[in-house]
Amino acid sequence: YADGGSLWDLVESSLRGRVSEADLRWWTQQIVSAIQWCHSQGFAHRDIKSHNFILTPTSHLLLIDFGSAAPLLPPTSTGVQLVPKEYCTVPCGTCDYISPEILECHEAALIIMELEEQDLYFSEIVPDYDEKRCYCHETDCWGFSAMMYEMAYDVAPF
Repeated sequence: YADGGSLWDLVESSLRGRVSEADLRWWTQQIVSAIQWCHSQGFAHRDIKSHNFILTPTSHLLLIDFGSAAPLLPPTSTGVQLVPKEYCTVPCGTCDYISPEILECHEAALIIMELEEQDLYFSEIVPDYDEKRCYCHETDCWGFSAMMYEMAYDVAPF
């Protein structure tokens, strides 16, 4: 419970369901900071949306609902931190904010399962497909962008 409610509640109660530019600047800094903190602790949240930010009595935001969170693997040689494959096969998140990478990995997992039932292998059909391929912590950036668009324009981007 949060006395101030969620960021979603604030947007819904604002004039025309939109947030002023000054308020967007105030919230954006806090949202980015919360997402960066989550990543620095070794997790991807995977369900970034205004419902999951609550307001403290001092008008600061707290990121909540880590039910969809997944650990991040150590950085690759290029510095990318991937979500382990076992967390990438099932979609998570909320429709208006879910990243294409999450959907793509889930679709690939379904195709692979179907082909294995037919004794076929995805790598034979799509030779350059890397079975270890997964998405990274940047999936949270998609949710952040969709959320900010919705706060600015009072409509989901897609």
